[in-house]
Amino acid sequence: MIVGGYLIFAFLLLYIHLLGVSRAGRPPLKERASIRTVEVSVLIPYRDEEKALIELLKCIQRLSVKPKELIFIDDHSSDRSSELVESHEFSLPVRQLKLGDDEAGKKQALRKGVEEASGTYILTWDADIRVPADYFMHLEKEKACDLLILPVTMCNSRWFSPFFELDYAYLFNLHWGLSGYNRQLTCSGANLLFLKSSYLESSTDLSHRTHASGDDLFLLSDFIRDDRTIETSMKSELAVWTSLPGTFMEVIQQRLRWLSKLGGVSNRTMFWMALLGLMYHLYPILVICYNPSLAFILLIKIVFDLMMFIPYLRRFSRGKLLAFVPVFSLLYPLYLLILPISRMFMKLSWKGRRI
Repeated sequence: MIVGGYLIFAFLLLYIHLLGVSRAGRPPLKERASIRTVEVSVLIPYRDEEKALIELLKCIQRLSVKPKELIFIDDHSSDRSSELVESHEFSLPVRQLKLGDDEAGKKQALRKGVEEASGTYILTWDADIRVPADYFMHLEKEKACDLLILPVTMCNSRWFSPFFELDYAYLFNLHWGLSGYNRQLTCSGANLLFLKSSYLESSTDLSHRTHASGDDLFLLSDFIRDDRTIETSMKSELAVWTSLPGTFMEVIQQRLRWLSKLGGVSNRTMFWMALLGLMYHLYPILVICYNPSLAFILLIKIVFDLMMFIPYLRRFSRGKLLAFVPVFSLLYPLYLLILPISRMFMKLSWKGRRI
């Protein structure tokens, strides 16, 4: 009965998820115009990203279709990032803004960029991403909306990378399924497009300025509150790639920063998914503690995790990560328990700033 109940629960979650994935990406009921690249301003905020910017500038140079303009926003960099941007030869209009002495952080950098942008649409990129050459050619096939959530893939070659790549993929995979029911779980400012006028109208709540990160989730929350038109594209041609932080502790710091911003986000979908996720991942552990002879329940969990990951990882050519899913499936419940506890003992920082 104990295992049978979990089996039914896991099957229902998987069925609902895969049905959502099959529904996601369907054309809108009402015909809408397509996004025009000539109306897109790309914002790239950065702080001490000299090495990353070298690679991003190469990607920009290879773009087959160019946006209206690029706007770089320097958040008090202490390296040569600013000089690198200024000295680079671009084949499209480029501006570089710098935050004043009374301004700091990505939120203020983005707002400054949005206010200065001349495009109808704003596309935000992180400075450490890699962009495919035909990115804007495929973006022009997307339909106009207030907010378009675009895919981001993490990768690295460190020993701990597979677990955290799957951790990130797991979140966006859940979002993919929910988008089929017109529900939004998450988004990433590393690859996010929105209507400038909608941003200026909706992003008026200054109460979360104290949060050092979370500009993307706060924006999503604002747009949900105002009933904006939100779409998700999981086309692999629109995926940007970013690297995991270089060390294990830096990755943990990153995850804790993400966790710390959730308290200021109002999103009912996130609350219910967190509750269902805890039940799904922690229940097998509780069963084993109650009766160790039922340890085979973990095999059931591994099978369902594999079935959930397969469509997502294959779509983004990350099928090799499927070999690590059994390990991820076993360790993830412990990770969910340890991560919040570690927050009580770790002081968070980002780019030399305390959080």
